[in-house]
Amino acid sequence: HPQGVEPLGNLYLREGSTNCRNPGLGTASVLKDELILAVLGLLDAVTLGRLAVVSKACFAFAFHEDLWRTLLLTEFEADWKFHRHWRGSYLVRRGYWHRDGPPDPLPPSKR
Repeated sequence: HPQGVEPLGNLYLREGSTNCRNPGLGTASVLKDELILAVLGLLDAVTLGRLAVVSKACFAFAFHEDLWRTLLLTEFEADWKFHRHWRGSYLVRRGYWHRDGPPDPLPPSKR
Protein backbone atom coordinates (compact mmCIF):
# COMPACT_ATOMS: atom_id res chain seq x y z
CA HIS A 1 0.00 0.00 0.00
CA PRO A 2 1.42 3.44 -0.90
CA GLN A 3 0.94 4.81 2.63
CA GLY A 4 2.44 1.73 4.30
CA VAL A 5 -0.95 0.56 5.59
CA GLU A 6 -1.14 -3.17 5.05
CA PRO A 7 -3.36 -6.01 6.23
CA LEU A 8 -2.38 -7.09 9.74
CA GLY A 9 -1.41 -10.53 8.42
CA ASN A 10 1.64 -8.90 6.83
CA LEU A 11 3.04 -8.26 10.32
CA TYR A 12 3.70 -11.98 10.54
CA LEU A 13 4.94 -12.52 7.01
CA ARG A 14 7.10 -9.52 6.30
CA GLU A 15 10.22 -8.74 8.24
CA GLY A 16 10.35 -5.14 9.40
CA SER A 17 6.60 -4.55 9.04
CA THR A 18 5.08 -2.28 11.63
CA ASN A 19 1.48 -1.78 12.59
CA CYS A 20 0.59 1.83 11.79
CA ARG A 21 -3.14 1.12 12.04
CA ASN A 22 -3.42 0.91 15.81
CA PRO A 23 -1.25 3.91 16.72
CA GLY A 24 -2.75 5.89 13.83
CA LEU A 25 -6.30 5.30 15.03
CA GLY A 26 -5.63 5.84 18.73
CA THR A 27 -8.50 4.70 20.94
CA ALA A 28 -10.57 3.87 17.85
CA SER A 29 -8.13 1.05 17.07
CA VAL A 30 -10.24 -1.34 19.18
CA LEU A 31 -13.00 -1.07 16.55
CA LYS A 32 -13.19 -3.44 13.59
CA ASP A 33 -12.44 -1.94 10.20
CA GLU A 34 -16.02 -2.49 9.06
CA LEU A 35 -17.37 -0.46 11.97
CA ILE A 36 -14.88 2.34 11.36
CA LEU A 37 -15.97 2.49 7.72
CA ALA A 38 -19.64 2.48 8.74
CA VAL A 39 -19.03 5.49 11.02
CA LEU A 40 -16.98 7.28 8.36
CA GLY A 41 -19.83 6.70 5.92
CA LEU A 42 -21.82 9.25 7.95
CA LEU A 43 -19.27 12.00 7.23
CA ASP A 44 -19.25 14.52 4.40
CA ALA A 45 -16.39 14.97 1.94
CA VAL A 46 -14.83 17.93 3.76
CA THR A 47 -14.69 16.02 7.04
CA LEU A 48 -13.19 12.97 5.33
CA GLY A 49 -10.54 15.24 3.83
CA ARG A 50 -9.71 16.65 7.24
CA LEU A 51 -9.53 13.17 8.74
CA ALA A 52 -7.10 12.09 6.01
CA VAL A 53 -4.35 14.38 7.34
CA VAL A 54 -4.42 12.97 10.89
CA SER A 55 -2.34 9.82 10.31
CA LYS A 56 -1.47 7.22 7.68
CA ALA A 57 -4.19 4.95 9.03
CA CYS A 58 -6.79 7.73 8.94
CA PHE A 59 -5.65 8.61 5.42
CA ALA A 60 -6.20 5.02 4.27
CA PHE A 61 -9.65 4.85 5.85
CA ALA A 62 -10.73 8.33 4.66
CA PHE A 63 -9.76 7.51 1.06
CA HIS A 64 -11.60 4.19 1.03
CA GLU A 65 -13.26 3.99 -2.36
CA ASP A 66 -16.64 2.81 -1.05
CA LEU A 67 -17.02 6.02 0.98
CA TRP A 68 -16.41 8.22 -2.06
CA ARG A 69 -18.64 6.11 -4.30
CA THR A 70 -21.49 6.52 -1.82
CA LEU A 71 -20.93 10.30 -1.59
CA LEU A 72 -20.87 10.64 -5.38
CA LEU A 73 -23.98 8.54 -5.99
CA THR A 74 -25.90 10.13 -3.13
CA GLU A 75 -25.14 13.74 -4.05
CA PHE A 76 -25.17 13.53 -7.83
CA GLU A 77 -27.17 10.37 -8.65
CA ALA A 78 -26.52 9.90 -12.40
CA ASP A 79 -25.10 13.36 -13.16
CA TRP A 80 -21.36 12.53 -13.19
CA LYS A 81 -18.64 10.75 -15.17
CA PHE A 82 -16.08 8.33 -13.77
CA HIS A 83 -12.60 9.83 -13.46
CA ARG A 84 -9.67 7.60 -12.37
CA HIS A 85 -11.28 6.55 -9.07
CA TRP A 86 -14.38 7.33 -7.02
CA ARG A 87 -12.76 10.10 -5.01
CA GLY A 88 -11.42 11.68 -8.20
CA SER A 89 -14.85 11.43 -9.80
CA TYR A 90 -16.40 13.16 -6.80
CA LEU A 91 -13.80 15.93 -6.77
CA VAL A 92 -14.10 16.54 -10.52
CA ARG A 93 -17.90 16.66 -10.27
CA ARG A 94 -17.67 19.08 -7.35
CA GLY A 95 -15.33 21.30 -9.37
CA TYR A 96 -12.36 20.86 -7.03
CA TRP A 97 -10.32 19.06 -9.70
CA HIS A 98 -10.09 19.45 -13.44
CA ARG A 99 -10.43 16.43 -15.68
CA ASP A 100 -6.63 16.25 -16.09
CA GLY A 101 -6.05 15.73 -12.36
CA PRO A 102 -5.65 17.65 -9.12
CA PRO A 103 -4.76 21.32 -9.29
CA ASP A 104 -1.18 22.39 -8.68
CA PRO A 105 -0.99 23.49 -5.03
CA LEU A 106 1.41 26.33 -5.87
CA PRO A 107 0.53 29.20 -8.18
CA PRO A 108 3.00 29.72 -11.07
CA SER A 109 4.59 32.72 -9.31
CA LYS A 110 5.53 30.54 -6.30
CA ARG A 111 7.08 27.59 -8.24
